[in-house]
Amino acid sequence: MHPRYPSAIQKPTLIRLIIAILGISLSQALFCMRVRCVGWESPPPHNSSGWAGSRVIYHTFLSALASASLQVHPFRQHHTALMENLPLVVLQEICEYVSNFEPKRSSLWALASTSGTCYAATGRERFSRVLLSVGNEEQFEGDLLRLDHLLETQNSRRYIRCLRICAQKVNADDDDGNDGTEDPFSIPPTSRVEFYKGEVHGTYTPDESRRRRDSWEQLARFVSGLALQDLIWASPAQVPACVLTTLHEHNPNCRLHVQTFCLRSLHQADGQQNIEDSEYILATSPCLYSIIGPYSPYSPAGRVDYNEEAIRQMVAGSAPRLSHVHVWFQRVGASGELRSWRRKERPPWRGFHPQSTDETLERPQTKGRLKSLTIDPGSRIDESQFAAWEAHTNFSYLCSLKLMRFVDLEMLERLADLAENRGFGRLRALDLPAGSSRAEFRVEIDRAMQRLLLALPPLESLSIEAIGDTPFDAALEQHGASLQYLHVKDSILYSQQITQLRSSCTNIRHLGIEMLRTGGDKEELRIYRTLGAIRSLEKLTLELQCTAYRHPDGPDDPVLMLMPFGGEEDQEEMRASIRDVLINAAIDEILAHAIFEEIMGGNTAAHGTLPPKLSRVKLKMDGATSLNGQSMSQDFQGILRWIGRHWVCGRDPRDTHYDQTIVKEVGRQERVRTGNMMEDDMDELSGSEQYGDVWRALWPETGRGWREEWRSFPLDNGCAE
Repeated sequence: MHPRYPSAIQKPTLIRLIIAILGISLSQALFCMRVRCVGWESPPPHNSSGWAGSRVIYHTFLSALASASLQVHPFRQHHTALMENLPLVVLQEICEYVSNFEPKRSSLWALASTSGTCYAATGRERFSRVLLSVGNEEQFEGDLLRLDHLLETQNSRRYIRCLRICAQKVNADDDDGNDGTEDPFSIPPTSRVEFYKGEVHGTYTPDESRRRRDSWEQLARFVSGLALQDLIWASPAQVPACVLTTLHEHNPNCRLHVQTFCLRSLHQADGQQNIEDSEYILATSPCLYSIIGPYSPYSPAGRVDYNEEAIRQMVAGSAPRLSHVHVWFQRVGASGELRSWRRKERPPWRGFHPQSTDETLERPQTKGRLKSLTIDPGSRIDESQFAAWEAHTNFSYLCSLKLMRFVDLEMLERLADLAENRGFGRLRALDLPAGSSRAEFRVEIDRAMQRLLLALPPLESLSIEAIGDTPFDAALEQHGASLQYLHVKDSILYSQQITQLRSSCTNIRHLGIEMLRTGGDKEELRIYRTLGAIRSLEKLTLELQCTAYRHPDGPDDPVLMLMPFGGEEDQEEMRASIRDVLINAAIDEILAHAIFEEIMGGNTAAHGTLPPKLSRVKLKMDGATSLNGQSMSQDFQGILRWIGRHWVCGRDPRDTHYDQTIVKEVGRQERVRTGNMMEDDMDELSGSEQYGDVWRALWPETGRGWREEWRSFPLDNGCAE
């Protein structure tokens, strides 16, 4: 029994049970507890995201604590602080949940500032993650000394569980609303870090090399005093051998994640050479757990690059703990050396030590057991590349498979064959673009996709692209009940399909779909309310289309709208299409707010008096490159980007302002930059003879210029059922 717990509590994990009962409203309960602790009369800071308080949840939390026999008395005279009475270990558990609930941790820092007790309780989580920038050796050494002193004076060295080494500091306050924006401390990392692969030694002078070596040795000494669970390496510099040796000797169970993985000594010219010893230590490290790195047949200097082959060899057993691999194709310029090499036959990979008679490289005797594999090729994934990975890792152990580019029919059929033979028995996440050859092999691709989706075990995460109705139905039939994340790209979903999605995906938390705007009419409003009524939904991304490229009826057939253009009747048809596109594309802050409220209206109807789980809605407007078979001018597309703005909408997190909506534009800086490059006079824009009169009919000139004269058209709420 933990000495800080009352006798009725036998395990620290009891607090986990209490929190599990509260579910997503933990932050609301904690906010109320914080208000009661410090006696706030005014609302918390505007940026205290995650602290959406609720008196109902607060009392629920107190009841849960009381039922667990925790000796707390929140309603003593003068509101004795509940937080002050909780055992420290319980407070620390609460802080852990707060930090996990909100990756950017602004709520954790807000909690730490409320009282001395809360500050002490948050120490474990505040110091659990440390980021070090190594761009400049002198600055890095100074930062490391200051950090070492702080940890010593705060007695907090023991709390560090994750250390991230990167080239520059990450601004934790940046939030562009991008679903793909990764927490820099996520384990394992999934986002790639762009960097120049360089050559083996770079261009350091002897003094620079010595200074850098001293910095790495200082870092190694610092790491030797930590009980790290994870070390994330995101610096373009190679992982130093001294740091690897320190991990192997002092903390062999630490997991090493390299986001800039590249074995530079495997960029080789005439005759294959042995890998450098320092890089071989990395390639075979028992700590190496995940890697993200580029591959290409040749290096930027025109040398043969064997990194892809080396990574597969590592997967097959050279790196015994390697569990997560993300490789991405890096294009290189056409140098003279590269053109010379391409005229020759590329020598096959002969292993890490081709000059040694002890190493032979045949088909691997064992296969690796990767948990996740992400392949982002230059254009497409062919069967030979996929077969090479299949020869080196057992796909039946994969939990996540992400193929980021075009997958052709043959590859899709191979995946379906594997699935039908239980080749993906543990798979829980799949990202699969069906490919751009749909027009030619549409029926066959849809059939293969259907086979694959029906043969896979129930998935928790699915991202699919350009699919017809048949595979969409198969996805909901086989995976609807288990899905927590679903992203359907390059396929417009209509009201009937979204209703079907709501009925099938009863546990969906994150949803991203495309839908067609139809001028804010009854059908559009019905879609918003249907989406809002999904009980489990927490985050929603809507990629709004201003023009249809797919017929809503017809069995399975998305087609481009191709119409002749030239006669008066065709010109009138074109003007009508342009008018619809402009109305649908125009999304200002007022309309974004109205769409969010419409979605939340459906949410409130589904939940009654309970607080909604849905916390954020992202609205993205896609443009139109062609209409009625006609390619539209660059300036017309620029106009659509100017009025088709992207927004992130959510409820104000402050307890006293929860009925208010916060709407934030995403990508404003880029929009303004490109918009200001266009002509001020619309008649001088390219193609204005097609759309200029239509624009002025919608938004008459007022003298302020076309950039300021437009506004969105309101939703037709009177048509809502």
